[in-house]
Amino acid sequence: MSLAESASAIKSDFEDIPVIDLSRATSPNESERKVLAHQIRDACMNAGLFYDTALKAIKEYFSLPVEEKMKVWACTLSTVLYHKHVANFRGYSPLLDGNIEPGNSGDMHEGFDINWEELEADGVMAGTNVWPEHPDGFREAMLTYYHASIAVGKMLFPLFALSLDLPEEYFDEKTRESAACMSPSHFPPQTGSLDDPVIGIGAHTK
Repeated sequence: MSLAESASAIKSDFEDIPVIDLSRATSPNESERKVLAHQIRDACMNAGLFYDTALKAIKEYFSLPVEEKMKVWACTLSTVLYHKHVANFRGYSPLLDGNIEPGNSGDMHEGFDINWEELEADGVMAGTNVWPEHPDGFREAMLTYYHASIAVGKMLFPLFALSLDLPEEYFDEKTRESAACMSPSHFPPQTGSLDDPVIGIGAHTK
């Protein structure tokens, strides 16, 4: 499929989230990698994002009372902190904490930011992130997903390049030392007037 043909296949709605088998990402057959690349391109442009079933830990965390979510482990003490009280802005950000959209009363979402940290480290407090005391296994679940996402991302960039009719190594230099921040977010349902909604998060680009 050519780039033009792929672009013409883009549609504004879809009934099912596409499931893509990435096993061909390392196929020695370039034509197979190109077919996979265009499947990924169409998924990005139609569905707009990737979805994974590893949601249990973050759902449990966001369901906790806000007072509990504001508690994170820092150094060796459990203390009341959140991302603006941590030097590298890691950790929990509550509802309405940010405000990207001009004129909005605050972004109607909460999140939890983490950055690179080895899963197998010397002590549970190792690394630059801060972690909640509850739920159990939150750190392990988040870092396992984080590192799996990094690995998938490195696999996808050559396919993105192929989908744009570029050399497979086109993005190598641009992504070699990238700093990936993962920010699971929760957008609660809004029950107010339909004529006066609070924006979940403002536009990322104009």
